[in-house]
Amino acid sequence: DAQKHFLEGKLKQLSIPYVTIDTRSLSDIYDAIGRVAAATGETAAGERVIRETRSAIEQVRMRTAGVAKPAVLCVVDRTPGTLREMYVATKESFLADLIEAAGGRPLVPPTDIGYGRLTKEMLATMNPDVILDMTQHSPGTLAEDLLVVWKQLPELKAVRTGRVHPIREDYAVHPSPLVARTIR
Repeated sequence: DAQKHFLEGKLKQLSIPYVTIDTRSLSDIYDAIGRVAAATGETAAGERVIRETRSAIEQVRMRTAGVAKPAVLCVVDRTPGTLREMYVATKESFLADLIEAAGGRPLVPPTDIGYGRLTKEMLATMNPDVILDMTQHSPGTLAEDLLVVWKQLPELKAVRTGRVHPIREDYAVHPSPLVARTIR
């Protein structure tokens, strides 16, 4: 919100047209696509993108409708090589909406901004069935070994059962029409 107000003032000063959009939830993303499309004169294209995105998400929702709903923790950031400074998606985020649509149950309660900080101790009490690790760390010689990082908590069900999944695609953590790729 602080950035929004700072940018709005500057854009107004410079007489630059702009549109402010919320992108916290999946429904916000659909609305944002429509608003940006309308602001750029591409309403029909925006409606098409919304339809295609909704359809892709609903296809996944239908495929997972009858499965058990595992408790899913979605880590969006942490200190590389460790489980410190861990930030996770909460139930008020588009990532939680995608987890639910994909047949999971988001594990972290809602927060005002859709993300929250989690300690290793808190994580141990939650004991997720599945962990999605979306941290975007450098590949190559400085890359971390995800299995080594999560072995710091071997008592977690997700670690014991091998259900810690790295998601390294840059688009996955961004609220955009690419949520259809992310959910797949």
